[in-house]
Amino acid sequence: KVSKVLDQNQAQWAIAKHGIEALEEELVAVKRTKRRKIQEDPNLKFATIHTIRRAQIEAGRVEVEDSALEINSKESTTESCIEI
Repeated sequence: KVSKVLDQNQAQWAIAKHGIEALEEELVAVKRTKRRKIQEDPNLKFATIHTIRRAQIEAGRVEVEDSALEINSKESTTESCIEI
């Protein structure tokens, strides 16, 4: 009887330990990342949405979406077409 109780306690302890480890891993994943300063264009007075979004992606705070890639590719093609 004593060995059965000890086995049950060890099983409960192992389950609790596994749960704690899972929660610790989740905490590390959710923990705030270090904020980075946006590199602003000196010719602009304020940062644009594109520079903020790019800084978030580089910092790993936001995942890259396909639509964001399309916007960046369109942005680069329009910049190359502008003549002054």
